[in-house]
Amino acid sequence: MLDRAGYQSEITGETTHLNRFLHAAHKDHAKDSAHYNDLENGWILTVKEHMFHHLAYQGKADLIGLTEYANDWAIQRLFEQWQYSLQFVEC
Repeated sequence: MLDRAGYQSEITGETTHLNRFLHAAHKDHAKDSAHYNDLENGWILTVKEHMFHHLAYQGKADLIGLTEYANDWAIQRLFEQWQYSLQFVEC
């Protein structure tokens, strides 16, 4: 998937230091879907983009195949990863 995306975010084209903080993320998280692990159900995002994707679905997590609890958990973990990644950003 990283090769397909050219080692950059498929939303903004952003790259990160050594691609350390790029995520291969599911678009639809419904694990019972026959297409759950298809490449077309995935995209490459930065940690921040991944977090904002989940934030956009707060209160409607079922639209991406998650419970509100699971989506909130993902937001918290992604926020922690994003905070950690900031120490590697050049000022």
